Amino acid sequence: MELSTVTAHRPGPISPILKPEENVGFLLNNSWNFYKCVMLEPIQPAQVTLQDLGAIVAGASSANTQATGVSFDVGRLGQIRIAVLDDIRLRVFESSAIAKFVNLSGHTQISLASRYLDPDASLTEMFVFENQHLPFFTVVNPLGVNLASSRIIVWGIQYVLAPLVKQPERATKVIATGITA
Repeated sequence: MELSTVTAHRPGPISPILKPEENVGFLLNNSWNFYKCVMLEPIQPAQVTLQDLGAIVAGASSANTQATGVSFDVGRLGQIRIAVLDDIRLRVFESSAIAKFVNLSGHTQISLASRYLDPDASLTEMFVFENQHLPFFTVVNPLGVNLASSRIIVWGIQYVLAPLVKQPERATKVIATGITA
């Protein structure tokens, strides 16, 4: 079987990793699970993908808040990117369970200044499978003034997948949040 691996953080504007009729594989519960891409649709940056993480006082940070601007039903894969709209530092946590009661968490920070170094937000790209392990956010207010809002926006591509019974000859291996390979 031929597997090509797709990783996040691909430079440039967001682009699809799959076309309809192509196969994708995930390692779930220590076995490969394969799906066929039925269709894909854009997740446009819009009011519905905007998330306000709330007001925050000067120099403070917020509690962890799960992403609510996007949602992926059963059989859906999300390829998303994130940008901040207010002068905040956003900590993005991608968690994954590695054993009962044990979590492994990777995180990064983005801010308004991130746009100058990474205008396409490619460094924020991640894959989410079926709402498993949507990212969590913590907002840090680095300013000396209170902020009335701390907004972020999410956009990307959603893939509609159908499970395959047999292992295909060719597939794209995707590392999604919370899923290890």
